[in-house]
Amino acid sequence: MQTDDIINDHTTFRVLMRAMSNPGRVFRLPRHRDVLGQRGLPAEVLRCLMDHEVTFFVLDDKSNGLSQEIYRYTGSNPADLETADFLIFLEGTSRGALSGAKRGTPEYPDGGATVVYLVEKLAEMGGEVELRGPGIDGTVRPLIVGLAGTEFGVLREVNAEFPLGLDALFLDSDGGIMSIPRSTRIGVN
Repeated sequence: MQTDDIINDHTTFRVLMRAMSNPGRVFRLPRHRDVLGQRGLPAEVLRCLMDHEVTFFVLDDKSNGLSQEIYRYTGSNPADLETADFLIFLEGTSRGALSGAKRGTPEYPDGGATVVYLVEKLAEMGGEVELRGPGIDGTVRPLIVGLAGTEFGVLREVNAEFPLGLDALFLDSDGGIMSIPRSTRIGVN
């Protein structure tokens, strides 16, 4: 690995941590050069999150082309949705599949999956969904263009038994990243 790649990975990791600590806020990833698949999944994000010790599932990867790219890039192995550590949804929807994802156990709540959504655009204001909880001063109403409207309800349902649940990351085509961790409460007006 070259020095520039190491610096980029460190910067990407710091951005990921800031996003997870500040739900509903948009942060900018370093300019990524490597993308996976036709939809442009930022490879640096996956390299920071995944390695040979975790598994992943890609919805609608019928030819397994993207799964093979992710495996080659991260060393992580593909798995079924029910057992995968990372779930990747390329079209802004899980089509209800999140209900079957692993949410951790009372003994190991951190065993819940992390969901990665590719969406069109992220903004910190203008959405109809209200977020509150750790890392949020009061409430925020982020706008996530390209996310199916039903996903917030499914996320709220799978995270209803905190500390069990799923952490969600949203990546847009402009290099933006936003998170909704399992500790965040999702409300719809």
